[in-house]
Parts: sequence; structure tokens; C-alpha cells
Amino acid sequence: TAKAITQDGRAVATLVWPDGETYYGEPLPGDISERCGVCASGIISDNPGVFQQFLSLAGEWRMLEKQRRIRERMSRVGPDQAMYEAFMIACGYSAFKEQFQRIAQALPYDRARQLAQQMPDLLEVALLRIAGLLPMEWPYESEPPLHYLRCARALQEHLSGLGVLDLSWRNGNSRPANRPERRLAGAARFFTRTADYGLSKRLEMMWRTPMTSVERCTAIEDLFGNAIGFWANHCSWQGESMSRPSAPLGKGRIHTIIGNVLIPAALALTRSDTPNPEVEAHVFELFINLPGEPENRIHRRMMQWLAFGKNKVKMNFRRQQGLMQIHEDWCAHNPSCRNCSVLAYLRSLGGIENRREAVEGKGLKGPEGQQ
Repeated sequence: TAKAITQDGRAVATLVWPDGETYYGEPLPGDISERCGVCASGIISDNPGVFQQFLSLAGEWRMLEKQRRIRERMSRVGPDQAMYEAFMIACGYSAFKEQFQRIAQALPYDRARQLAQQMPDLLEVALLRIAGLLPMEWPYESEPPLHYLRCARALQEHLSGLGVLDLSWRNGNSRPANRPERRLAGAARFFTRTADYGLSKRLEMMWRTPMTSVERCTAIEDLFGNAIGFWANHCSWQGESMSRPSAPLGKGRIHTIIGNVLIPAALALTRSDTPNPEVEAHVFELFINLPGEPENRIHRRMMQWLAFGKNKVKMNFRRQQGLMQIHEDWCAHNPSCRNCSVLAYLRSLGGIENRREAVEGKGLKGPEGQQ
């Protein structure tokens, strides 16, 4: 860069703005994908197995962090309430996480369980009412559906004094099938199906039972219920029926909840005062075999940066979590890839025959120290 000088030849103090190779601040719009993904052109394409191992390791590390946070919450409010809150937050996705968390705190788990055991659909009525999504009187000109009439009657007879939170549900970007009414109905169904023993005990029984990871995943999915009832065919109280029925919580969202809530919660409980290596092995087996959740913005960004279209890396939930962790720890803060420790670390792994043992202590452990 030419020096800045005055007309009489004196040098002027100048700030030289760095170019894309040395820029460490926020990425320039539209320029990020061209400057990221050095590891894609090197390690991933030359030795994809090394990168897959690293993704798995990063995913395990992320799961340990999740179980640490939920264990801290359990120590303050108890296992059931902590799991209940985390479940509700996972139902709310990015747009409505705060709203769902406030609902879970306004209607604590012990009371939610009582309502679930009292009569069918009463928990759904309570959740919808607290959310401000169940009007006491039908506000539309069309005829109310039978399910609304049943819910309104239950509200008047059993929960007439239930308060309503001041929540905003405005979000034009969400798909109709993801509306909060359907998500709350799906959550109510799950908590009703686990109300007999309580949330943590019901799931502990499922973790203890010997079965394959596929059988365990299917058994947990069954707790969410199938595409039946009013919300299987409707996205809101009024409007036409859906062309095809679908469960209020679809399989993709169920995998998100299993991976982000039920697995770290089970891990937190089994690593409490009375550790149970056998249960932890069952939890870990499901974690490493859990199918991937629906792609989110960070998944897509990372896969673009790392040229996954050219480098065939088999993805599952654990490796998706690894992508999230790598993005959080490095890529979000260093989009130029300059001085990235991930690249140096991956290169070092290339010459290690047993790569998982070379990074001991940084992942979930099954029985007998097996990663």
C-alpha cells in the first residue's frame, strides 16, 4: 500500500484496513464461503475418515456440555422440572424458545402431571390457555370444530381461573405445521403418556431395558404418538384440513428432542450420586446411532464451507452436533481460516493410527473406558 503524504512530503499516520486473509472481525456479507473451508480442500478430501472421527469427537464434547447444563438445572429445580423445561424449549424452536420456557415455568411439571392424569386432553387445554391460544369463546364467524368445543368445556369446568401469559406469537417465517398450537398439543401428548410413573422414572425404565439402539429409538418415538386427533389434520383452530395428516411433533423434531434433551438428561442422571455404567452404555449407543435432525442454518453453512457435496461425509446426529461445536468454537470467530487450530490438529491426527485413543478424555465414555 502506498504511503499517504501531504503536499509538502510529510508522512501522514494511516490506518491500513486488513484484507480478507487477515481480517478477524465480522465476516463481510456474501464473502464468507469463499474464505472458509481450508480443511475441506485438505484434510477432508485427502482423508475423510480423520475428519469424521473429529466430527464425532466434537459432537461428544458438545453432548457433555449439554448434560452439564441440564444437571446444574436439575440441582436447582429437580430432574422432572429440568427435563420438562428443556423439552418445552426444544419444542419452541428458535422463534419461540422463550415463550415455551415461560409456559413451562408458569405451569410446573408436578401440576402438569396432575392435569395429565386427571382427564384426557386437560393438559393440552391448560398449555394452550396459558399460551393465550385457547379463547374462552369462539372468536370466528365459522362454526367451531368439535375439538375446540370439548376443550372450551373442559376449560370452563376445570380450569376457569387459569391465567394467560402475555406472549407474542407473531412469526411469519414459520411453516404452518410448526405453529405453536400443534407443538403444545404434541408436548401435552408426550407428558400425558409419561405421567403414570413421572417423566424421569418413565424414561429411566426405558433406558434400563436391554434392546438395540433402533428398538430404543422406536420405543421413545412411540411416546410422542401418531398422526391422530384434531391437530394431526389442522395447523390452527380455523382453516381447512391438511392434505395429509401428520403428528403434531414430526420425526425430525422428535430426533431433535431425543438428542438435545433426553440423551443429555439421561447422561446427567446416570452420572449423579449413583452412577450406572450399563445405562450410560445404552444412552451412548443410542447417541452414536441416532439419525440426524432436520438441517438448520448452521448445518447448511458449515456443509457449504466444508464442501460436503464433494467430500462425502456420512452425517448423523452426533456429527451434526460436531459441526455445531466446530462452528461455535472456531469458524464463527475466525472466518478467514487463518491460524485455525482445527486445521493443525487434523493434520496431526493424519499420522496417528488409533486416533480416538490419541484424544482420550474428550468424549462420552461407555463401559470399560470405551469411547
